[in-house]
Amino acid sequence: MKPAAILTTALLASLSMPAMANKSQSSIAAGFVFTEVGSGGFEDYFGDLYNNEDLSKSMFGAYVNGQYSFDNPLFISASMEGVTRSSTSLESMDVQLGVALPLAANIEGYLTGGVDWVRPIRRTSNVDGEGNFGYHKPYDHGAVAEAGVHIDVNSVWSVNPAYSYSDVFDNGIHKAKIHNTFNIRGGFGIQASYEYVFSKNLGQSNFKGGVIYAF
Repeated sequence: MKPAAILTTALLASLSMPAMANKSQSSIAAGFVFTEVGSGGFEDYFGDLYNNEDLSKSMFGAYVNGQYSFDNPLFISASMEGVTRSSTSLESMDVQLGVALPLAANIEGYLTGGVDWVRPIRRTSNVDGEGNFGYHKPYDHGAVAEAGVHIDVNSVWSVNPAYSYSDVFDNGIHKAKIHNTFNIRGGFGIQASYEYVFSKNLGQSNFKGGVIYAF
């Protein structure tokens, strides 16, 4: 067989093989988060308590998430993440029930809905005039919904663009995100993701990288 024919056969075979970590599989993942909140964005989290109106702020942290798929199109997912720097932190957690919607051999849509908990934290020094610290924690929770598509590009790489809305704080929080998963072997893989989080004043970028195990 000619080299070109061998390459073509191998490529077609790889495209026909399923990649990992779609919504019909159970999985657990963890990794790091780098977050940058644009100037003025913290007003949507803290209201009048704090606003970074003159400059953007970078924060670092970690995430963990997982999902369990039943023997039907339904699955349940949960995620937690937190980032911090100096006197400011952002923490969130959500639990959602979803349904997988097969669209093609290598494409799967999905819809989820559930509850989102968000807690921004701002530490203030010398609140009592004696050098002690105080904490502002304008916690909120509300309904969250997400719609997305999982595409197996080949046996190694899968991509998952999605949009979600969380009904928290005064203006709600929107997320447009794209997740990439690269299969290694034995159910293990590497994740690389970008999320743009926005609201009335908020413009926030989340960069994530980590590992995933699908089973």
